[in-house]
Amino acid sequence: MLRGRRHQNRAACAAPADLPARVGEGSRGFLLKNLDLSAGAPVHKLDLGVDMERILSGEVSDAFVPAMPFTFQPVP
Repeated sequence: MLRGRRHQNRAACAAPADLPARVGEGSRGFLLKNLDLSAGAPVHKLDLGVDMERILSGEVSDAFVPAMPFTFQPVP
């Protein structure tokens, strides 16, 4: 009997396929559809302040600011 309930609950709680992808868990994430992740898109960063003291919550994709890209060392 418990197995049947567990199976029914899992099916009832499954997320619909048309929901946007989220980063993070629950409502703490942000929507990926609001970010431009295409090739050649301008670089942006999420400014969290000194020592990450700035706390953001909810949908924060509009808080990204333009930034310089990282410079990586060449592969030897």
